[in-house]
Amino acid sequence: MKTFGKTLASLLLVFTAITSGFFGACKSGKEEQGAAFTAYLGDYFTLPTDGVVTDSDGKEVTTEGGAFRVTDEDGYTLKVGDKAYKIEVVKNKPLTITTEFTEKYFVYESGKAKFPGVEVNGAIGAVTKQYRLYKGERLYYHTNNEFVPNGTGDYELKITCTDAMGNSASETVVYHVIEESDDKANAIAVFDSPTGKSHFANLFGFMEPRYTEEVAYTGERGSTALRISGESYFSQSFQLTELYDADITDDLGFYFRIYNDGTQAITVYINWTYSFELLPKQWNEIYLENIDDSQWSSNDIFADYVTNENINGLYFETLYDKQGSDTATLYFSNIYKVPLYEADVFNRLIENAEITDDTVAHYKSLVRTYHLFSSLEKKRIDGFAEKVEEKLWKYYEEKYQTTYTANKLIDFNSGLWREQAKLGGGIAVHDAAAESAPNAQTGDTGVTTITTLKASYTVSLSLEMPTVSQYSSAEQNADLAYLYNGFSFDLYCPVLTGYTVYCSVNGAYTSLEQGEWNEIFYDLGNAKLRGNEIQIYLAKKTAWDSAFPQGTQFKISSIYGKPTPFADTLNGYLKQLAEMTDEQILSSAISQKAFDAYRELDYAQRNGVVGYNDFVKRYSLALLPQTERIDGVGYAFNTEKGLKQISAKDCILSYSTERRYGLNNGSLLVVPDSKKDPWSAYVQLDAPTMVEYSPAYCYVWVEGSADSYQCSLHHPLDNSMYKTRTVLQKGAWTKLYIPTTTAGLLGCSLHFATTDWQRRIPDDTKFYVSPIYFENYVSDSEVPGSENELPFVKF
Repeated sequence: MKTFGKTLASLLLVFTAITSGFFGACKSGKEEQGAAFTAYLGDYFTLPTDGVVTDSDGKEVTTEGGAFRVTDEDGYTLKVGDKAYKIEVVKNKPLTITTEFTEKYFVYESGKAKFPGVEVNGAIGAVTKQYRLYKGERLYYHTNNEFVPNGTGDYELKITCTDAMGNSASETVVYHVIEESDDKANAIAVFDSPTGKSHFANLFGFMEPRYTEEVAYTGERGSTALRISGESYFSQSFQLTELYDADITDDLGFYFRIYNDGTQAITVYINWTYSFELLPKQWNEIYLENIDDSQWSSNDIFADYVTNENINGLYFETLYDKQGSDTATLYFSNIYKVPLYEADVFNRLIENAEITDDTVAHYKSLVRTYHLFSSLEKKRIDGFAEKVEEKLWKYYEEKYQTTYTANKLIDFNSGLWREQAKLGGGIAVHDAAAESAPNAQTGDTGVTTITTLKASYTVSLSLEMPTVSQYSSAEQNADLAYLYNGFSFDLYCPVLTGYTVYCSVNGAYTSLEQGEWNEIFYDLGNAKLRGNEIQIYLAKKTAWDSAFPQGTQFKISSIYGKPTPFADTLNGYLKQLAEMTDEQILSSAISQKAFDAYRELDYAQRNGVVGYNDFVKRYSLALLPQTERIDGVGYAFNTEKGLKQISAKDCILSYSTERRYGLNNGSLLVVPDSKKDPWSAYVQLDAPTMVEYSPAYCYVWVEGSADSYQCSLHHPLDNSMYKTRTVLQKGAWTKLYIPTTTAGLLGCSLHFATTDWQRRIPDDTKFYVSPIYFENYVSDSEVPGSENELPFVKF
């Protein structure tokens, strides 16, 4: 076609595209370039619309299904009515290559390295693949799409794919071949080789072990498989033997992983002392700490006794209640010791730590090691928290879609607990979900449910890896922000007629009320929370009184750390606050910690705190400018700054000018949050403008579609909730009387609800609260020498 014709066709094409939008998007197999279409030699071209196609010689081309095979290198013409469009032909069609390959660190002398699978897109006809392996600039020998490294270093594999038309594309992947790492060098059982079968002894209920490379944990060549036989029994057992190094007396412990390819969870018991759940279709980590001999039981079947000096003979029993003809195979990774490293070695192991799916287990074991170091050793370790712990928790938060909350130790509000706690055997576990009885007491939007799979005498768990693993310790007295004396959690106990249920934490028993949430608090004293040191058991009356029926369900909230409730600790906070300016006190996190710690003290303990009232006074002076203070007001809800005196639980707080009591500028607006708790809303009183024990009162206005509402006072020390229940008049200000308590108002909560406890708070509900006034207020003029002070009653 001549130049003039090309120009005319181009103009026609542009005109048609603009006026009709017909060629705004081309179908697969063609591409619009300027005023023409592009087709690839040897490929099929699909017409954008019905028309007549002619080749470069003007001969009509036969189409099938609106497409034709491109063979004329000089191009084609598409005629649509009286318009003609050029179809240009390109010889080389771009191909794309996708390899099933992630950056690999392959250990020298650990076997063959297989080439990755390759997927080619856009090819015409059959594809041939060429693999060229280089070490440095020299070609390296390979066979059967795999190679055996002859030393450490980088091996580059260049993959070239060519289709039938000669189109090609290349991709290069790199194998990093390294020496045995400190982690790998500690293997005491090698299940990723054919010799792994020799580590099993006294099999019962399993078929003969076999080696396979079809299933392998990341970084390992293969695994050793045990398939459950098809017999009628559901309890299978085996022992470990011929371990390369069975002495763990000088080590932190050992760990390995088991892949369960079945469709249901399998419980594995180890010497009847510890139990683990093997979840289906995933690798499950089993970690055992270095423990003394008294914690290991003898094996009554084989009469073996396992000690830390020789763990050969370690006995495993699995509980697999097969359904129909269903069965399962267990795949075992290598077993590794976790040594107690020297500080300088530990520094090398954490340098440039990157937490990925492949490395998370290794760094998790290093966290356990770190918390066994002395304070002196820890000082020799450079930046452990920044290099490992913070990265590890960030990795877990992203993996489990959760957010770290201050003082939360075990996150049963999401699947993160699987990294932090281990549950006993004979139970099924359902991760937290919004429909599984959200716990208003802790603010958890969902809670984890534990169900017994059979009649069970105990339900147990051990705390393995809390967010804060160090509690009360002389080594950390300088850092009061991380001092705790114990932990607490809420447990929902099902209705079990005629039974008394107890929760035991290391021998300390708490009786549980059935059919409701129960708070369990455990005082750790100077202990550290790590590993299997903390065990929690649920049992009836005594551990062996009787079994929980099959299908019994318990619900557990997240576990929270409790600040140390001792006067000397609080005095330590106040000593730091005394050195701050008023502005620093307002912005300091220590201020909130001081409030939290003070709320935990009883009346007698509070008398041992020096200067707490002075701190509250300074805080109040900085909080409320002179122009915003009102005589006799303990909580200044007439100003937006009053929001700093309180905290919300299961509600949304804001300053509002819609409703004003008396001459006040505004009020506190409380909007219940049904997503957290559809029945209640709490406002916690944190920082009063005045500290005194005299009675107080405020006024509450309520709007909403419920028949009636109520408000009551809850004090955590004397459990005075509901004793001050006041029915609120809708559409008017109702006076709420706040009686004298022996512990003052600090830490008290205003509790809002409907008068019908079975009815939720409607979404259209709003509570407005006036300032809180002290009834027995003494003004400045009545206190000699205090003309320039904020109204303040000393006691």
